Amino acid sequence: NQVVALTIMLTLFSAAGESTASLLGSTAWILVDKPEIQDQLRDNPKLLGTFIEETLRFEPPFRGHYRHVLRDTSLGGVNIPADSHLLLLWGAANRDPAQFDEPNEFRLDRPAAKGHVAFGKGAHFCIGAALARLEAQIVLRTLLECTDRIDAVEVGPWLPSILVRRRERLRLAVQ
Repeated sequence: NQVVALTIMLTLFSAAGESTASLLGSTAWILVDKPEIQDQLRDNPKLLGTFIEETLRFEPPFRGHYRHVLRDTSLGGVNIPADSHLLLLWGAANRDPAQFDEPNEFRLDRPAAKGHVAFGKGAHFCIGAALARLEAQIVLRTLLECTDRIDAVEVGPWLPSILVRRRERLRLAVQ
Protein backbone atom coordinates (compact mmCIF):
# COMPACT_ATOMS: atom_id res chain seq x y z
CA ASN A 1 0.00 0.00 0.00
CA GLN A 2 1.50 3.31 -1.12
CA VAL A 3 0.07 5.31 1.81
CA VAL A 4 1.65 2.94 4.34
CA ALA A 5 4.98 3.06 2.50
CA LEU A 6 4.94 6.87 2.37
CA THR A 7 4.03 7.07 6.06
CA ILE A 8 6.93 4.79 6.99
CA MET A 9 9.31 6.77 4.77
CA LEU A 10 8.22 10.08 6.30
CA THR A 11 8.63 8.68 9.81
CA LEU A 12 12.13 7.40 9.02
CA PHE A 13 13.28 10.69 7.51
CA SER A 14 11.90 12.85 10.30
CA ALA A 15 13.13 10.57 13.09
CA ALA A 16 16.61 10.34 11.57
CA GLY A 17 17.13 14.08 11.45
CA GLU A 18 15.69 14.74 14.90
CA SER A 19 17.53 11.95 16.68
CA THR A 20 20.95 12.80 15.23
CA ALA A 21 20.50 16.55 15.77
CA SER A 22 19.34 15.98 19.35
CA LEU A 23 22.22 13.59 20.04
CA LEU A 24 24.78 16.08 18.70
CA GLY A 25 23.18 18.91 20.66
CA SER A 26 23.23 16.88 23.87
CA THR A 27 26.87 15.90 23.39
CA ALA A 28 27.80 19.55 22.80
CA TRP A 29 25.81 20.60 25.88
CA ILE A 30 27.58 18.03 28.06
CA LEU A 31 31.00 19.08 26.72
CA VAL A 32 30.39 22.71 27.74
CA ASP A 33 28.47 21.94 30.94
CA LYS A 34 31.08 19.46 32.18
CA PRO A 35 34.48 20.80 31.05
CA GLU A 36 36.26 17.98 32.89
CA ILE A 37 34.59 15.54 30.46
CA GLN A 38 35.79 17.65 27.53
CA ASP A 39 39.32 17.50 28.97
CA GLN A 40 39.12 13.72 29.42
CA LEU A 41 38.05 13.25 25.80
CA ARG A 42 40.83 15.48 24.52
CA ASP A 43 43.37 13.55 26.61
CA ASN A 44 41.96 10.15 25.65
CA PRO A 45 40.00 10.14 22.34
CA LYS A 46 39.37 6.39 22.76
CA LEU A 47 36.68 7.38 25.29
CA LEU A 48 34.57 8.95 22.53
CA GLY A 49 32.41 5.84 22.00
CA THR A 50 31.81 5.56 25.74
CA PHE A 51 30.96 9.27 25.85
CA ILE A 52 28.36 8.86 23.11
CA GLU A 53 26.76 5.86 24.84
CA GLU A 54 26.65 7.65 28.19
CA THR A 55 25.13 10.71 26.49
CA LEU A 56 22.47 8.48 24.92
CA ARG A 57 21.69 7.10 28.36
CA PHE A 58 21.86 10.41 30.22
CA GLU A 59 20.13 12.67 27.65
CA PRO A 60 18.45 10.44 25.04
CA PRO A 61 17.26 12.22 21.86
CA PHE A 62 13.72 11.08 22.59
CA ARG A 63 12.13 10.94 26.03
CA GLY A 64 9.90 8.11 24.88
CA HIS A 65 7.42 6.84 22.32
CA TYR A 66 3.80 5.84 22.20
CA ARG A 67 2.83 2.24 21.62
CA HIS A 68 -0.53 0.69 20.77
CA VAL A 69 -1.28 -2.63 22.49
CA LEU A 70 -2.56 -5.16 19.93
CA ARG A 71 -3.65 -7.91 22.33
CA ASP A 72 -4.12 -8.44 26.05
CA THR A 73 -0.73 -8.63 27.74
CA SER A 74 1.04 -7.80 30.97
CA LEU A 75 4.02 -5.60 31.62
CA GLY A 76 5.84 -5.63 34.94
CA GLY A 77 2.99 -7.57 36.51
CA VAL A 78 0.34 -5.10 35.30
CA ASN A 79 -2.40 -6.40 33.00
CA ILE A 80 -2.84 -4.27 29.89
CA PRO A 81 -5.89 -4.84 27.70
CA ALA A 82 -5.82 -4.84 23.90
CA ASP A 83 -6.29 -1.42 22.26
CA SER A 84 -4.58 0.34 25.18
CA HIS A 85 -2.07 3.08 24.49
CA LEU A 86 1.21 3.31 26.36
CA LEU A 87 3.84 6.00 26.64
CA LEU A 88 7.18 4.25 27.13
CA LEU A 89 9.60 6.70 28.72
CA TRP A 90 13.15 5.91 27.57
CA GLY A 91 14.55 8.78 29.62
CA ALA A 92 13.09 7.35 32.84
CA ALA A 93 14.24 3.81 32.01
CA ASN A 94 17.77 5.12 31.38
CA ARG A 95 17.81 6.62 34.89
CA ASP A 96 16.48 3.50 36.64
CA PRO A 97 18.61 2.89 39.76
CA ALA A 98 17.87 -0.85 39.49
CA GLN A 99 19.70 -0.81 36.13
CA PHE A 100 22.36 1.88 36.63
CA ASP A 101 24.46 2.81 39.67
CA GLU A 102 24.26 6.55 40.35
CA PRO A 103 21.84 7.00 37.42
CA ASN A 104 21.75 10.80 37.69
CA GLU A 105 25.52 11.10 37.37
CA PHE A 106 27.27 11.34 33.99
CA ARG A 107 30.14 8.84 34.14
CA LEU A 108 32.61 7.71 31.51
CA ASP A 109 33.55 4.71 33.66
CA ARG A 110 30.01 3.27 33.72
CA PRO A 111 30.24 -0.52 33.26
CA ALA A 112 26.77 -0.90 31.69
CA ALA A 113 27.00 2.10 29.34
CA LYS A 114 25.35 0.21 26.48
CA GLY A 115 22.46 -1.03 28.63
CA HIS A 116 20.39 2.07 27.79
CA VAL A 117 17.23 2.08 25.68
CA ALA A 118 17.74 5.44 23.93
CA PHE A 119 17.07 3.80 20.56
CA GLY A 120 14.25 1.57 21.78
CA LYS A 121 14.38 -2.18 22.10
CA GLY A 122 13.33 -5.33 20.26
CA ALA A 123 11.10 -5.05 17.20
CA HIS A 124 10.97 -1.27 17.59
CA PHE A 125 14.74 -0.75 17.84
CA CYS A 126 15.79 2.24 15.74
CA ILE A 127 17.11 1.03 12.38
CA GLY A 128 19.28 4.14 12.12
CA ALA A 129 21.03 3.70 15.49
CA ALA A 130 24.36 2.64 13.96
CA LEU A 131 24.28 5.58 11.53
CA ALA A 132 23.48 8.07 14.32
CA ARG A 133 26.39 6.72 16.39
CA LEU A 134 28.75 6.92 13.41
CA GLU A 135 27.67 10.48 12.58
CA ALA A 136 28.20 11.51 16.20
CA GLN A 137 31.65 9.86 16.26
CA ILE A 138 32.75 11.73 13.11
CA VAL A 139 31.36 15.12 14.16
CA LEU A 140 32.70 14.95 17.72
CA ARG A 141 36.12 13.62 16.74
CA THR A 142 36.47 16.43 14.18
CA LEU A 143 35.21 19.06 16.63
CA LEU A 144 37.62 17.98 19.36
CA GLU A 145 40.59 17.63 16.99
CA CYS A 146 40.05 21.04 15.37
CA THR A 147 39.53 23.04 18.57
CA ASP A 148 41.32 23.71 21.83
CA ARG A 149 38.23 24.66 23.81
CA ILE A 150 34.46 24.66 23.39
CA ASP A 151 32.32 26.97 25.53
CA ALA A 152 28.66 27.97 25.58
CA VAL A 153 27.73 31.47 24.48
CA GLU A 154 23.98 30.99 24.80
CA VAL A 155 22.06 28.08 26.30
CA GLY A 156 18.38 27.97 25.44
CA PRO A 157 15.72 26.19 27.46
CA TRP A 158 14.82 22.56 26.93
CA LEU A 159 12.28 22.17 24.13
CA PRO A 160 8.83 21.85 25.76
CA SER A 161 8.00 18.40 24.42
CA ILE A 162 6.88 15.12 25.93
CA LEU A 163 8.72 13.17 23.20
CA VAL A 164 11.82 15.11 22.08
CA ARG A 165 14.72 15.90 24.42
CA ARG A 166 16.89 18.77 23.23
CA ARG A 167 17.66 22.41 23.84
CA GLU A 168 15.85 24.98 21.71
CA ARG A 169 19.24 26.50 20.94
CA LEU A 170 22.86 26.15 21.99
CA ARG A 171 25.35 28.67 20.65
CA LEU A 172 28.97 27.68 21.06
CA ALA A 173 32.29 29.51 21.03
CA VAL A 174 35.27 27.49 19.85
CA GLN A 175 38.97 28.22 20.06
